[in-house]
Order: sequence, then structure tokens, then C-alpha cells
Amino acid sequence: MKKKKPLKYSIPFNGLKEGKHDFTFEVDQAFFENFPFSDIENADITVNVEFEKKSNLFNILFDIDGMLHLYCDRCNDSLDIRILGKERLIAKFDDENYSESTDDIIIISPSDNDLDLSNSIYEFISLLKPSKLEHKNIKDCNQDVIKKLNE
Repeated sequence: MKKKKPLKYSIPFNGLKEGKHDFTFEVDQAFFENFPFSDIENADITVNVEFEKKSNLFNILFDIDGMLHLYCDRCNDSLDIRILGKERLIAKFDDENYSESTDDIIIISPSDNDLDLSNSIYEFISLLKPSKLEHKNIKDCNQDVIKKLNE
């Protein structure tokens, strides 16, 4: 079994002053290796994060921009898909109510020193991926495969 690499998509909020802080994370093949059931294997994505620290919660804005390197559902040739998106997440402190997390609100313990954003980044990228992965023009597909499909 492949050993998971430590993810470096965390914000060490304990030493930050209240206010807005900017972080940038690069998402590539190594990132997706930590998600064994991912249908995304490779990407070149930049995630800019605006992290606003308040006394009892964090407002986190994600600006996602980059390329997913996937395969065409029609011809199975490589396919690059551009993704762009903005997402928002709120992190609140609570000792006991971890089950109250929702899609856009996560609950963290007051004893935590940093906030791992890797799962949120993965989910946001997965939601930006189109459900149908095909070349825009069938002429860009592998014509040998298209010919076989038409037979």
C-alpha cells in the first residue's frame, strides 16, 4: 500500500492576527495521490485563499483557476479542461458539535492550531469538473477510435 504524503494545504491560524490574510496553494498530481478514489489524476491548478480571521470564526474565500488533465469519454485521448470557480467556507469553533458541519460551514475544535483545507479544495475542484468529458469538436478526437465506434 502506498504511503500517503503529508498534505500541505493548511493554514496555521493560531499565530495570525485578526483580519484578512492571503494564501496560495498549488494543486498538482501529488495532491490527487492522497485521494485514492479520485477520478482526477493530474492537474495544474492555483487556489488563492482569502482567509479572514475573526474572534470566533473564519471566513474563507477560494478562487480556483487552472487545468484538469483528463481523458475524453468519447475517444480516450488526453483532454485538458479549464476550470474557474469561487467558493466560500466558514469555520466555527465548537468543542462538542462536530456533527453540525454542513457543506459551507465546518466545525473545528478550539484546541486546533491549523486548518487543513485539502478536503475542501478537493471537493471544490471535483464539483467544477464537468460531468461530460469530451473534446468540444469531434474532429479533435482520435479519428481511429471514432471510426471504430461508427462501425
